[in-house]
Amino acid sequence: MAKILPVGHLREDIVESGVDTYTEQTINTNVNPLNNQILLIHDISIQWYDTPGLLTEADLAECAILRQSKNAMPNLDDPDVIALRSDSIIISTSGGGLYDLTKNYHFDPPEPVAVDTLVLAVQGTSLGETLKAAVDIRYTPDKISDAEFIKLSKS
Repeated sequence: MAKILPVGHLREDIVESGVDTYTEQTINTNVNPLNNQILLIHDISIQWYDTPGLLTEADLAECAILRQSKNAMPNLDDPDVIALRSDSIIISTSGGGLYDLTKNYHFDPPEPVAVDTLVLAVQGTSLGETLKAAVDIRYTPDKISDAEFIKLSKS
C-alpha cells in the first residue's frame, strides 16, 4: 500500500480564559460524518507561545486535542484523547539546555477521526499567567464504507 501523505492543515490558537482555568474551543474539521467522511491525522504539533513559567514541582502546562468536550483536562488513557502535551518542571544537574516550545506527534498508521469538530483544550496549573498554545494538525481527508464508518464510530 502506498504511503498517504498529508494534504491539509488545521491550525488553531488557544488562550486560557483565566489563570489555572480549563479552557476549550472547537476546531471545525470540514468533515461530513453523514457522508462517511473522515480525517486521517498524520501529525500534530503543539507549541507554547512562551516558555511556561515552570518553576516548582506543582507547576503544570497542558494542551490536548480531543474527539469530544470534557469538564477537565483528561488523562492520556481517555479514549477521546488524540494528543496530550503535559509539561512540568525538569531539574537538570548537567547545566540545562533550551526548552523545546514545540512538541510533535506522529501517527503511523494515520489516526482516523470521524467527527465534524475536534476539541482543543488548554490548562496551566500554578503558572501565574494564562497559558497560550498553537496547534497544527496535518491530515488527509478520506471516505470509507458504511461498515468501516460504524466500526470507527464505536471505537
